Amino acid sequence: MDPSQDNQGESGEALYERYRHHGNIKDLECCVAIWREKVQSAGNDVVETAYALRYLGLALKARFKRYGQPNDLEEVVASYQHVLKLTPGSNANIPSVLNNLGNALRARYESSGSSVDLQEDAIVYYTHAIELTPEGGPRMAPWLNNLGLALLTRYKSSGSSVDLQDAIVHYTHAIKLIPESSPGMASQLNNLGLALLTRYESSGSSVDLQDAIVHYTHAIELTPEGSPRMAPWLNNLGLALKTRYESSGSSVDLQDAIVHYTHAIKLTPESSPGMASWLNNLGNALQTRYESSGSSVDLQDAIVHYTHAIELTPEGYPWRACYFYHLGTLYFLCMESGYKEAGNAIQAMQAFAGAMEQPSGDPYWSVQAGLKYIELLSMTPSISTPLPLTKLDAHQRILNLIPQVIWLGYDLQKRYKKLISLGVSVSHAVSDAITAGEYQFALEWLECSRAIVWAQVLQLRTPLDDLAQHHPQLASHLQATFTALQKDASELHATSASTNLPTSSKGHFHTRAKDAYDFALEYNRTIKEIRLLEGFENFLRPKQALQLMAACTPGVVVIINVHRSRCDALVLIHNEDIIHISLPLFSYNHARELQTQLWSIVRRQPKARNDMRDNDGNDLAKNFPTTAADGDTQLDEEVEMRTILHDLWAQVVRPIVDALKHKGLFESGPDGDLPHITWCPTGPLVFLPLHAAGIYSPHGISETIMDIAVSSYTPTLDVLLRPRARRDNNGDRANYPKLLVVHQPNVPGYAPIPHTIDEAEEIHKAFRSRTNVVDEPNGTVDAVLEGMRTHDWVHLACHGMQDIENRLNSAFVLSDGKLTLSRLMSEYIPSAELAVLSACQTAMGDEELPEEAIHLAAGMLNIGYRSVIGTMWSIYDESAPIVMKPFYRVMAKQVAKGGELQPAYALHEATRVLRKKVGEKNFTQWVPYIHLGL
Repeated sequence: MDPSQDNQGESGEALYERYRHHGNIKDLECCVAIWREKVQSAGNDVVETAYALRYLGLALKARFKRYGQPNDLEEVVASYQHVLKLTPGSNANIPSVLNNLGNALRARYESSGSSVDLQEDAIVYYTHAIELTPEGGPRMAPWLNNLGLALLTRYKSSGSSVDLQDAIVHYTHAIKLIPESSPGMASQLNNLGLALLTRYESSGSSVDLQDAIVHYTHAIELTPEGSPRMAPWLNNLGLALKTRYESSGSSVDLQDAIVHYTHAIKLTPESSPGMASWLNNLGNALQTRYESSGSSVDLQDAIVHYTHAIELTPEGYPWRACYFYHLGTLYFLCMESGYKEAGNAIQAMQAFAGAMEQPSGDPYWSVQAGLKYIELLSMTPSISTPLPLTKLDAHQRILNLIPQVIWLGYDLQKRYKKLISLGVSVSHAVSDAITAGEYQFALEWLECSRAIVWAQVLQLRTPLDDLAQHHPQLASHLQATFTALQKDASELHATSASTNLPTSSKGHFHTRAKDAYDFALEYNRTIKEIRLLEGFENFLRPKQALQLMAACTPGVVVIINVHRSRCDALVLIHNEDIIHISLPLFSYNHARELQTQLWSIVRRQPKARNDMRDNDGNDLAKNFPTTAADGDTQLDEEVEMRTILHDLWAQVVRPIVDALKHKGLFESGPDGDLPHITWCPTGPLVFLPLHAAGIYSPHGISETIMDIAVSSYTPTLDVLLRPRARRDNNGDRANYPKLLVVHQPNVPGYAPIPHTIDEAEEIHKAFRSRTNVVDEPNGTVDAVLEGMRTHDWVHLACHGMQDIENRLNSAFVLSDGKLTLSRLMSEYIPSAELAVLSACQTAMGDEELPEEAIHLAAGMLNIGYRSVIGTMWSIYDESAPIVMKPFYRVMAKQVAKGGELQPAYALHEATRVLRKKVGEKNFTQWVPYIHLGL
């Protein structure tokens, strides 16, 4: 029977409005039938067809919201696209058509996760609709509301604070335009509440949270019982109240949240798209109450609701991984609470594995599920039931997901924050791989999970010669995308790091954020397309173990993994398999103790602190991380340093050297040179001076790594796979190297560092006409960067500072400002060879992200320099010329000789000279100088 026969004499418009207010599904079905018939009967009448399609789209959209059938939504999109084609640009209905099409595309994005629907179409259509609508017009408020929704949705994927702020502005504007009695007021209030709650989650402002609750409550008061909008309004109020409970601990808020969630579920049909979300939220609230009350009823009800949410959610739905994760955490909670039955462990594992297997949605949930899965395996080592995944499989899936979480559409600072929030322990994965004897996995995982953001930056500089030869158009398109992403990343950070931006600058930031999002999507799409081509299946994929093992030619590379469960070294030597050396005497906790002790020592150095105090008396050393208060220990600093270096020698370095000697693999070079070791440490060991490890006896009997080997460091193995700098005997050595020397002894606002002048003089003596000396005031940021682009080597003698609050603002201090790490990231100098950073803290790093190498020395490596001389902490001004004189003397000899340059050997000799000059016991003066790279 035709549903429209039940409502003869009533128009489709009237039925639709009645459904909106009363929610009678019979009215909606009749409405759909009427408008389908009108579309068919309109024939060639363009106006009637467009009119009928508009209302058919509205009715089908309402039915999709009720039942969640994808076919309805696809027909909505097709209907509105057809209407747009049929409607002239001058037609007064164009804004309405644009808005409705935007609504349909946003709904499809929320259902399928298609970023193109949201970014490239919906926001564009909403914005165009608003541009065509006069201020104060009756449609302006809903148009603003819809644009706010789209921007809020994009914020959740892009993380752009500008999108969130703009959404709040549009919602607030919309509310001001409509009277209290307007049918749209409840929707506007709800959406403003949602945006404020979202901002609270990032800002922590209690005002935002309280305002969100007020707006949600008001929206419910304005909504008649039985309205299809009542359920989402109740759910949102429940979310806000539970959020307030988490900060206030008020049991009333939690109880009210449960009441509102339950009410929302009772009002919602089983087939509604919102039902799974309501069930998940109710399960989460009941789980929270169980954690405080211990009620087994709450526990069982939460399991039922989580399970039901998963059952109602089709494969591929973006939130399915989240629901699986929550179910897994509940079973995990049962294990921790004493319900340690095997069934709970198995159920938790299956749920966490289900979350990891989801192909779409926020990868954050899959990563967190993987971490819990691994933790659970460690808790139940004797479980006999076949596992959904092995521990190594789980680690592999987590590591594969990290690039999706730290994606290129985010600005650089947000990527680092995401890495911290993930809580992924790469050292844990490597430790488990080593335990299983899978050394190649361990090597690959270490490499792909170190300096992740740097790897993304470098990936955008990948030569595309092979691709260009076979697919020139794709190569050209990808290169253009590379260039745009590099520019947007650096500009986004520079803008977001500024405060009190004028309106024009905020608009520019918004445009850049949108561009970065667009280009990141296009980058991902293009990479997928290229990998479908024959011969390009592994295009830009992480290097495999056999490729990484080439990093040891020549010399020895030692990767040291430090984890709470064990510490190990993996050694790479030419023509040898990966060598594993266990380090049972060392531990993660002891590494942390040594790090704390070292930082306390160098923080107390009066000379270094004075060097880091500006002319206004501000303590620049505040940027140096401290984990112990000054003066906590009464031990003599010399004794403390001896202890640190002794422990590094006895527990880390000597066991490695002894193992290699036992295998006959620790030998001098063909010219009698000392062996060369490149250290690649992890965790707290990143901050400790392995290159100076040894027994420094005050009685003159010493045993140190410096006596038997030359040391270098590398943030990644990929750095060691670059071509080495060399000058053949037949080359033009008369004009090599072109050496830029920048010295800044008296930058206004900073403490004088007069010995930088002495450094410049020593370098000029060694290389004469090949040096280009830049002093104040010519040493500006732009001039130095331009000089770096046209010289082989650069020597920077100036203040340096590590900013631990805003990592990318770490900088060299020049005459007109700071050359920051973020500015360096936008540079690429493929011909660069050697950078000598005679400044403080240039290789210090970040305690929260030790493996990310967020420091100036790594910045120089990653813009193209093959070798970098850096400093692990603040240096003494008068020590620098003592180091640089022998360093450049040795480098000059290497240039004259021809062949591969060896800056590590030059620094080794220079450090020996400084050590002798200032006295071995003055460790803080001669230990901080290190070589990184080739």
